[in-house]
Amino acid sequence: MNLENWTDVLRDPTKVHKVVEKEDIVVARRGRSSIRITTDERSLAAAAGYNVAARMLAEMASLLMAQLPEVIGHQFPWVRFLPDAEKAQFAKEFVDTTAACASIANTRPLRDLVEDWKRTAAVHADPELAKELSRPLPGTTKRVPRPGFRAKKK
Repeated sequence: MNLENWTDVLRDPTKVHKVVEKEDIVVARRGRSSIRITTDERSLAAAAGYNVAARMLAEMASLLMAQLPEVIGHQFPWVRFLPDAEKAQFAKEFVDTTAACASIANTRPLRDLVEDWKRTAAVHADPELAKELSRPLPGTTKRVPRPGFRAKKK
């Protein structure tokens, strides 16, 4: 069920309660992401399902590691711009991160991983940019001390 705003939720909480027992409710917010209201039971069931699917994916992927970069390339077409070694690295990180995310019911690290690799592919897709970013930087002969705690003198 989709609701326009919080006022709709507050106007008839009994109806909202009855609806949420059967399906999720999505409350729209202006200029911000929507909020989903669900039952704990449905949320836990979804997380358990994702966890099982992710573990199965990881297990199948370990058996098919040679073909995995190609399979992932079908889902993420930008992977074709990565060098072969990086395709394999992305595929392994994708599977490992998917399983880890499912185990904690938080897919944000997976989204971040995919976005980071997509940016890497964009650099490889632009030879001039790749050349510029891989050149030595001027003034890198000085060692910079590692930041850290410095005890106060007494």
